[in-house]
Amino acid sequence: MLSILGRGLIAVLNPVVKVMNTLLASVISVANAFSKAFGGSGIEKTTSSVSSSVGEITSGIEDTAGGFD
Repeated sequence: MLSILGRGLIAVLNPVVKVMNTLLASVISVANAFSKAFGGSGIEKTTSSVSSSVGEITSGIEDTAGGFD
């Protein structure tokens, strides 16, 4: 019973997480562009760290979801 619920949640949330990942990647790209335009280097370090963390989370979610296919 719980496995059915879990699979359903993964099926619903996986596309949502992928869209959020795409949006965050776009925001990070825009932030890097502003940073380069205004000569700031602090935001690049922050966005790089966030980008890395988001990539690791997404990879973990995809690995988890892959087990249910």
